[in-house]
Amino acid sequence: MSFNYLTLSITFLILPVLLLVVPSLRKIYFLEGKIPGAKKSLPKKKRDLFFDVIKGISILAVILIHVQYVYFEYFFEALSQAESLFFIFISNLGRFAIPIFLVSSGALLSYKKNDTPLRFFRKRTTKILIPFFIVAFLLLIIQQVPPSKWFIEIITGKISTPFYFVIVLIQLYLLYPLLLKMIRYKWFLYFSFVFSLLIYAPYQLGLDIFKMGDFTGCFFGRFLFFFVFGMYTKEYYLSNPKKFTVPEIMFWSSTLFIFLLEVLLSKQILYNVRLLYGMGMLNIFFIFKNKFFGKVNIITTFLSKAGKLSLWIFLLHYQIEEFVLKLVVSVSTNAYLNFISTFIITTFLSFLLAKICATLYEKLTTTLTKKIKCSN
Repeated sequence: MSFNYLTLSITFLILPVLLLVVPSLRKIYFLEGKIPGAKKSLPKKKRDLFFDVIKGISILAVILIHVQYVYFEYFFEALSQAESLFFIFISNLGRFAIPIFLVSSGALLSYKKNDTPLRFFRKRTTKILIPFFIVAFLLLIIQQVPPSKWFIEIITGKISTPFYFVIVLIQLYLLYPLLLKMIRYKWFLYFSFVFSLLIYAPYQLGLDIFKMGDFTGCFFGRFLFFFVFGMYTKEYYLSNPKKFTVPEIMFWSSTLFIFLLEVLLSKQILYNVRLLYGMGMLNIFFIFKNKFFGKVNIITTFLSKAGKLSLWIFLLHYQIEEFVLKLVVSVSTNAYLNFISTFIITTFLSFLLAKICATLYEKLTTTLTKKIKCSN
């Protein structure tokens, strides 16, 4: 039995089934008894430092993942086996990022009483879709992509490696009003878990059983659970954590251990639907929320700012990373030093450029909004 098949059997069959059928595991994983039945849309609370901080940590993890990706794309043949395995190991450690971004998105969205689906999506468009289009069109022009291919490049996120995630978010935002109605029912949380599992298992095997072609990689299905989980647990993660039981701490710690074992044994790149590792890191962060993230200091201030700028950093970092890595490799032959240098320089430049773009975009949208109001 190959390790890939064994990994799939354990990670995507045995463990998920155990999470569903073993009451003690189900109670911890799905936070049974700790979250309300979500019978109505919950009011938006004051912005919480915790979510900004973990989004900041996650965007740093995304940059780290893509240092490995870009390194392998351009300089894989120059790496030794030890260097390659080290880069893969570090990259895999960051695979909690996308689950945390999706849980945060589901938890932080709000739908006001006077909102309509169109009005809700228009707000999201201003915050996410327009910045995405601006950056995407600039890349299409810079990369000299023929206009005939622009549509497919954008809707599949192929214009830049990380952009599939924005397409996933757009789909989930379109579904959000419907999902709000569905989360009134407790069973829908478990349904979303099974749905994501069934969608992702064929994808992990490289099968396109749904015949979606280029759209397979950015289909929302395998990510649905994380987003829905965030909607259900909004109040829980916005609260201050109480004492955790020994079984809870052991369970969430074990999810990290299982993933680490998988990483060490597989020696392969593992991708972003981490039903155990992603949720494990989220809850480990929450367990230590007050100790490490509850106070404002230099670290939490930087991470929270990075979290607030995470969209712009996400849109800009990959191209910066490609440029920086090629520059660094041209002056150094030490792969480990190149890896670390590229990460640090990319983080600094992405943060700086994201701050500039966010400030200019906010001023532009504010000015346009005022002009529209005046004209009305």
